[in-house]
Amino acid sequence: MSDIKVPFIDLQQRYQEEKEELLACVERVLESGHLVMTPELGALEEKVAAYAGIKHCIGLNSGTDALMMALMALGIGRGDEVITSPISLLPLSVRSPISAQRRFSPMFGRIRT
Repeated sequence: MSDIKVPFIDLQQRYQEEKEELLACVERVLESGHLVMTPELGALEEKVAAYAGIKHCIGLNSGTDALMMALMALGIGRGDEVITSPISLLPLSVRSPISAQRRFSPMFGRIRT
């Protein structure tokens, strides 16, 4: 098996490339006074659903909530083990609200760098 190296995203480069568009979007949202359930979110949900060829898409406030919904949809709960990456912001770590609430055991996969 060959080792595949996937580079981390260069956020500074992406910001410079998309700066005007990002700042215009932030300004539009802040000027509207609406930080949740915005037209931008609705448009994003529609575009993602169309791209994925599905009827619906739900935008969430965080990756943690997205993980929680995915685990709930799969019926993950008490006594289950979830294999996850140790290279993360620890949303599935032993002390996280997700693992505490769902009562599953996170199992960290081995990552070769």
